[in-house]
Amino acid sequence: MDTRFCFVVSPIGEQDSPERKHADNFLALIKEIGELHNLDVKRADEIVGTSDINADVIDKIQNADLCIIDLTGLNPNVMYEFGMRYQTGLPYIVCAKHKTDLPFDTISRRTIFYGDLNYASECREAKKQIRSFITVFEGNDYQSAETISSKDLYSMLQTIIEKLDSFNITSAFTSNSNNMTDGVDDLLRQLEPSEAFHYAYSTNQVKLAEELLEYCRNQPFEYFFDKLCALTTLGSEKGSFELESYLNDSIGTESFTKILEAIGCLVTCYNRQGSEQAHMESMGKIMDKALSRAQTNKERASILNQKQRLLAGARMFEEAQGVAKQTTELDDEEPAYLYNYATVLRHLGEIPLALSKAKRAVELSTNDDADHLALVCELLKESTDPADSEVFESYMRRLEKVSPLKARLIRLQ
Repeated sequence: MDTRFCFVVSPIGEQDSPERKHADNFLALIKEIGELHNLDVKRADEIVGTSDINADVIDKIQNADLCIIDLTGLNPNVMYEFGMRYQTGLPYIVCAKHKTDLPFDTISRRTIFYGDLNYASECREAKKQIRSFITVFEGNDYQSAETISSKDLYSMLQTIIEKLDSFNITSAFTSNSNNMTDGVDDLLRQLEPSEAFHYAYSTNQVKLAEELLEYCRNQPFEYFFDKLCALTTLGSEKGSFELESYLNDSIGTESFTKILEAIGCLVTCYNRQGSEQAHMESMGKIMDKALSRAQTNKERASILNQKQRLLAGARMFEEAQGVAKQTTELDDEEPAYLYNYATVLRHLGEIPLALSKAKRAVELSTNDDADHLALVCELLKESTDPADSEVFESYMRRLEKVSPLKARLIRLQ
């Protein structure tokens, strides 16, 4: 039997990191399988040559007889490389560690979920499942694989990029559920409460940040309020409950700046939690009270923009469109408002109007914003006007400078 080439696509991580140890265990498993099936197994960091490493990786992804892809960690680069492999129509096997929360059904149904590879029994089970796929590919002489649709794949990749923060937050909730008291005490022996809170916040350790917030209550309220807002943006239920309660009690007396900041943090929290609908009524009342205090069109627009974010997050796009329109009528110089409006219009299928708003958002931005440019490029790609192809390339060149990954995903669409 001729030797076939198998390329392993996985997160690799830094030397001696937990991610690297996991990746090495996974690679070792695949190499064992490779010996049984006459496969030459390689990972990106094992490629030796004088040519550009990225070109080598792309060549292996596109031409290997088989790719085995590990989605553990939901790494964006791995997802992109998976997309490249999918386009070839050649065989691939998708794997992920148990409890990896794949936010899409299409791939979940075809993914081999494996356990802790430090245990022989888990390795045997993973090996059995992977080998069953390889046996099928051998029978077909490694010809074209069953694939998902381009639409499903692109949707999946976009979900990964857009929701990555949420996955990290979820992991943070889980990873900090044990030994919380020990962690707090240890930190407070080394750092002041504010410094410890900042550490927990900056590393997305939500449970730890919630505990540390209690040690900051004796600080001046302005400093405590900032920490409460920061905790809420991480998706903390505890933080959002307290912040929403505070707004209800003090919205008539607190400064408008603080009201707007708090509302924005709450909307961000509920967007991340996916709980917009559950908070629609209570936030609606808060926003109505805030609007009654607004004195300028810019202040009114800032509140309406948050309402639009809440409605769009709840997928109430028709209602969100009306609010977004009001927002831009009150303030048509704020790029974020135009971008949000364009996003809602796109969901409603109003592509030409969405494109004009998105382009305007890019024009008004001081610096090239990756999200704004990406939206313009996506809308241009969806446009049926042939004249838009040249414009598309000009925007894509700008996007490639600020976010090569987003640009690659759009070309994959």
